[in-house]
Amino acid sequence: MIHEIAPHIFNNCFKKDAVIRVDSLCFVFEGEQERAFGGGQVLTFEGHIPRYSEIKEMLLSDPEYLFMVDECDCFLIGKYDKEALGRHAGFVFRSFKDVRNVQDIPKYEHFLAMTALQLSNWFKRNRFCGCCGGELIKSDKERALVCPACKNTVYPKIAPAVTVAII
Repeated sequence: MIHEIAPHIFNNCFKKDAVIRVDSLCFVFEGEQERAFGGGQVLTFEGHIPRYSEIKEMLLSDPEYLFMVDECDCFLIGKYDKEALGRHAGFVFRSFKDVRNVQDIPKYEHFLAMTALQLSNWFKRNRFCGCCGGELIKSDKERALVCPACKNTVYPKIAPAVTVAII
């Protein structure tokens, strides 16, 4: 199953002051990302999710902390220099279907990419308050978006799914 990433350890705790390091994983998405298999793509570099040291010259926005795997922080990259990316060999946008089926990408990175995509979509879909229409800002206490006007708090949605086999 995709969530079975042992021996790696996934930690989605909120970190207010996470600092990106050269070995941090950086998730960059392109295309329609409403569904993982609907045309969205994730950036890979020579068969893996790029590290900060491999992509830092192309960043146009501050990375957003997402979660941690083992002792490695993972970040979402919002804006990047597409022309600079195109000039560097080794960078390839791959569909999620390809990422899932390609053997050169480590299995645990499939899970991380899907989780990062869900958080990326949550940030994109929740720009304005559903109560008063004010613009939401990131909380400095937890993984949430808060409306400064009415104090409405929006959290990432948890949608558990259970697959059952009837024998």
